[in-house]
Amino acid sequence: MERGKQFAIDFVKKACHEYFLNRNSDYIMGHCDTYDIILIGLKNTDWAEDFSIFNEHYKVDKFSDTVYYVYACIHLKAENIPGRIKVEGSFICKKINDEFIFGGIHVSGMDKVVYQENNKPFHNMVYKNVLDLSYDVIFEHNLLDNSFKYDAEKFRKLFQVNQYFVNAEQWFWHMCTECIHPEDTEYLDIFRGSDIIKRIRTNQNLIENDIRIKNKEKGYIWVKMTIVFIANAALQRLDKIFIMFKDIDDKKRMDLDYITRARTDALTGLYNREYTEILTRKYLKNKSEGMFVIVDVDNFKKVNDTFGHITGNDLLRKVSESLKVAVDSGDYVGRFGGDEFIIFMKNVTEARVAKAKLAVLMDSLKIYYSEEGQEIEVRCSAGAVIANQESKLDILYAQADKNLYDAKKSGKNRYILTSFIAR
Repeated sequence: MERGKQFAIDFVKKACHEYFLNRNSDYIMGHCDTYDIILIGLKNTDWAEDFSIFNEHYKVDKFSDTVYYVYACIHLKAENIPGRIKVEGSFICKKINDEFIFGGIHVSGMDKVVYQENNKPFHNMVYKNVLDLSYDVIFEHNLLDNSFKYDAEKFRKLFQVNQYFVNAEQWFWHMCTECIHPEDTEYLDIFRGSDIIKRIRTNQNLIENDIRIKNKEKGYIWVKMTIVFIANAALQRLDKIFIMFKDIDDKKRMDLDYITRARTDALTGLYNREYTEILTRKYLKNKSEGMFVIVDVDNFKKVNDTFGHITGNDLLRKVSESLKVAVDSGDYVGRFGGDEFIIFMKNVTEARVAKAKLAVLMDSLKIYYSEEGQEIEVRCSAGAVIANQESKLDILYAQADKNLYDAKKSGKNRYILTSFIAR
C-alpha cells in the first residue's frame, strides 16, 4: 500500500483506539482543523462500559496529495453487553507539513447492539440464507466442475439487463464491456491467474471494492463487489470463487455528499479556504502560470449593522454567484472567510490579459440590493498578483493581501495588480 494511504489509516486507527478504548476525545479534538470542520456523531466519553475491539477494518481513498478519505468499521465488545456494537466512521484526513489533521468526522452506530453471539455451528443452508440476506446477487464459480451458478432473476433486478450466462468467461466479458463504469473496470484485474495464486498463498482471499454499474433510471449506481477465493487445503490451486454484489447507492452518495460538504463553504457553496489552497498549491507545483486574487466586499460591516446578518449573508451569496460567472470554468473560487474571497485564474501570464480579466471581475461585482425601500449599492476591492516559475502560495497571499490593502486605502471599489516578486 502507498505510504500516504497507510499513514492515513494509522492516523485514524490511533484516533479510534484512543476514543473507544481509552475514552480520550482530546486526541481527536487536538488533531482537528479549526476552520469550518464537520463533526457528526462524536459524544462525550462518559459511557459506563469498558470496550474492547473485537474486529476492525479500515479502507482509504486518496483524493489529492494532501487529502485522504478513510472509512472505519469497528466491532466493539463489552463484558456487560450480550452482543457486539458495530461502529462506522468516515474521516477526512488532511496532510499538512507531513502530519495529519482531521478535516471532518462522521461516526455512527455506537448506541446500538447489531448482533448477538451464537456459538452453535451453521449448516450449509443457513450459510446460504445468510449470504442471500447480506447480498443482492451471488455468483458461485466452481473450478473443479467448471459450473457457474447464480439467481438470474436477482441479477436482472439489480443489473437491469435480460442476460443469462452459461459460464464465468461470458459473465466476465459482459461486466467489462457492457456493465461496469469504464473507470472501474480495473477492479476486475484481480482475476489474473498469477495474482490469485499469490492471494491464496498469503491469505488475501477476500477483496471488496465499491464500483459503478449501469442503471436505466440513474445512469450508474454504486454497488459493493465482494470476491472470495477458496483454495484447496494445500493452497496449491483455486477451487471456488464467490462474487457478490450489494446495492449501496444511497449510502455511497451520502458519503460522497459528505466529502463534498467537507470541501465546501456552507453559506456560499464555493470551495472553502482549505480546499481552494489545496487545488492552488497542486496547480502551482505543476504549472506556475496564473493570477491569484483576493476580493473583499467594501463596507460590509455597515451592511450588517444597518440591515442585519440575514441580509449580509444573502449579499455574500450574491457576490459568490457573481464570482462564479465572472471566471472561467476551470478556475478556482473559494471563500477565504468573512467577506473575503480568493480566486486563482489559470494560464494568466501577461499584464494585458490580467487587467482585462480583472475588469470583467470587478464589473460583475457591482451589485444593487433593495430591501424595505432602501437600495444598497455594493462594491468590492481586489488585490491581485501574477504568478511565475518561482511562485509559492504563501508569498502570493502576502502580495495579494498588500495590494488589497492599498486598493482599499486609496478609495475602495478598485483593484491593484502586480507581478510576483521572489523573496
